Amino acid sequence: MTRKSAASISEMFRNIRHTLAVTRHVNRTPKVYVGTDINGNRYFKQAGSDVIGVKERRWIDSANADSSFVPRVPVEWDSWLRGRRSDPPTEQEAAAVAQRLEIGRRMAEREAERTSEAGFTDPTKKVPFPRYGDMKVNSFGRHESE
Repeated sequence: MTRKSAASISEMFRNIRHTLAVTRHVNRTPKVYVGTDINGNRYFKQAGSDVIGVKERRWIDSANADSSFVPRVPVEWDSWLRGRRSDPPTEQEAAAVAQRLEIGRRMAEREAERTSEAGFTDPTKKVPFPRYGDMKVNSFGRHESE
């Protein structure tokens, strides 16, 4: 056996041992309940280990039991799930975000009322392309004046 093949076999066994250590760590470390959002989704984490190179795991259990359903995640919880913040959001933060969303919803309703009173058309409604009596289309698809 050459030195290169002995080294690769040694590396293979080292990788297998590391994989087993990681699996053992993940299976033995308890999951910790972190909190619930306004939609009823529950959030959990599992501690990592710097010794064997396992990062902390964070995940969501959806309030909806349907596995094909993608849950709506509030911004503050999304940033915690993605690791942008180290601590989970507090109740006060969630209440402040909900209050800002409510203010934005009320402002949108007022703007819709204002535009409907002023006679503006609905931007989501399809409007046909205007046709003018003094213009006709020639055989090349170009408009000509009469």
